[in-house]
Amino acid sequence: MGFNQFEDVIAIEAKGTKDIQKGIGQALIYKEVSHLAYLTAEEKSLQNFQVALKQGNIGKIFVTEREVRKVDPLEPFRAHFLEDTKRELLS
Repeated sequence: MGFNQFEDVIAIEAKGTKDIQKGIGQALIYKEVSHLAYLTAEEKSLQNFQVALKQGNIGKIFVTEREVRKVDPLEPFRAHFLEDTKRELLS
């Protein structure tokens, strides 16, 4: 977790080629404590999960040998515990 240039709390769950469903679950949990949540993995690994990521409003960070490409969530969300998260990150 961290901040972007707008001081939004950003959460990223990183997976390689396995445990993508678990990663989606973790990213959904992160939505409770952040403005934006992302799942990052090899692009091929995320292909079968596009609908779940879109429905969950989870951003994607695609990783290949040549590039890293970010796709933002459809819209930022209001986390229930955002102020607690900010306080912990700043302490």
